[in-house]
Amino acid sequence: MAPLMSKKSFIKSGEGAIATYDYIDIANGVGIASFDAFATQASGAVITQGLISSEVSGDPIYTRIINTGGATTHNFDVAFNTPRTMKGKVVLNFTLGEIDDGGSCHVVITLYKGTNGVYTSLGTATCSQFAGTDTKTDYYRKSLGITVTETNFKIGDIFRVTAVLNVYYVTGNHSSLLYYDPSNETLTSTVTVPKTYNSNFKVYVPFRLDI
Repeated sequence: MAPLMSKKSFIKSGEGAIATYDYIDIANGVGIASFDAFATQASGAVITQGLISSEVSGDPIYTRIINTGGATTHNFDVAFNTPRTMKGKVVLNFTLGEIDDGGSCHVVITLYKGTNGVYTSLGTATCSQFAGTDTKTDYYRKSLGITVTETNFKIGDIFRVTAVLNVYYVTGNHSSLLYYDPSNETLTSTVTVPKTYNSNFKVYVPFRLDI
């Protein structure tokens, strides 16, 4: 097993910037950076969705689709201030919610590199369908992996995580939810045996280290 280091600051050769990674795989020359998806709003309207590496409070902290079907698209972006090389498996952890048994939902995730307004797909993945349970509130923590071939990001390039929430409505007072709460407030289901779930939307990104 390759040796790992916990969260460290690492100076890349030839650069004055210090990059902070959650852990470093020395043998494979990879640093894993983690981001949280979040949203901010003003006057009740969502004005910003993005990715951030430090702890913040989001508002809103979820998208909720009530008594209808369809799809909603969320673009979570981060712009790089130093050159980066992405290579390996990007891992995404997020939580879906279902209220009542009158429908179901799933999420399609696509990763993009953005340069001068042009976005190129780096890969996509779809999570399994999640259906509601009786009149209860239930949650499901999803994990997806998308392998990205070696991709160079220049200063100012954008890394985008696009999450499309697809909802299938059948009947009743049904809701489907996608959570992206960077403060990670605990969610508790109301099923027969209640469980707790994280509410954050985590994105773990592998970057090549020049060592």
